[in-house]
Amino acid sequence: MTINEFLKDLLEHQTIAENFTTEMHNDREYFEELINNIQELSRPTFYWGGSYGKNTMIKDSYDIDILCYFPADDSHPLEEIYMIVRDHIRSIEPNAYQKNVAIRVEKREGYHIDIVPAKRSGSDESMAYLYKSQENRRLTTSVEKQIQIVRDFRRRDLLKLIKLWKSRNNIDIPSFLVEIITIQVNEDEKISIEGGLKKVFKFIASRIETCNIPDPANASNNIASDEVTAPSEKKRAKEIAEWSLEQDLDALEGWKNIFRRKKESFNFNSRNGKEKRTQSRLSPDSPGSRFA
Repeated sequence: MTINEFLKDLLEHQTIAENFTTEMHNDREYFEELINNIQELSRPTFYWGGSYGKNTMIKDSYDIDILCYFPADDSHPLEEIYMIVRDHIRSIEPNAYQKNVAIRVEKREGYHIDIVPAKRSGSDESMAYLYKSQENRRLTTSVEKQIQIVRDFRRRDLLKLIKLWKSRNNIDIPSFLVEIITIQVNEDEKISIEGGLKKVFKFIASRIETCNIPDPANASNNIASDEVTAPSEKKRAKEIAEWSLEQDLDALEGWKNIFRRKKESFNFNSRNGKEKRTQSRLSPDSPGSRFA
């Protein structure tokens, strides 16, 4: 088996089974009805967010993100909208809890639902305000535009494989950030799969701790800021990218190593470069985590 064949085989095994897709659609329908039953709020428009909306979902790590865009003329302030939606969901769903811009419902291990309330901007229907509950302020962006930018990138194989690498190595940086990095460093869409992945590893190894990456929907937002991703998580991503590049990526075994199944994963001691084993944990992938 060649490296290219191995990577393509990995992708084929990341297809979401039809029964899970049905479950996700049923869950969205359920939460739409639940939120539409909130009498004091206007009815929102619902959108798919996250990996489902961007068509980058992988079997190893998936969830659904339901964006709820309330109209700009709703009489309630953004913070109130968020709190009303949060309290309503929590009153019905015992496994619901508050994230930063999302309300998360844990359905089972490895699968959760993030509900993201937003209020449209009056000047641009695609732009919306998201409430950052941890900082008690609003974030102006367009998740619709973010999704479209990722969907327009033709190398779906690179996007899914870099997410699989992130998941299997327990890298806790936002998927949207990694997707934008992948798009930016792979302007040549004819690049080989392994060549494209190496470029992403090199960027993360050399620049993830210091880069400034503007939100494509609002350049004043830095999606690589410490506010979005903790410096400790950036450091871990850098170390794992460095370790990945140290593998023999001209040989099949090197790629098998960095894409090993997530039973155990490496935790790096940056002082001596040695590695030790740690129990795996799932990596979040949602608008709620992107701005957490």
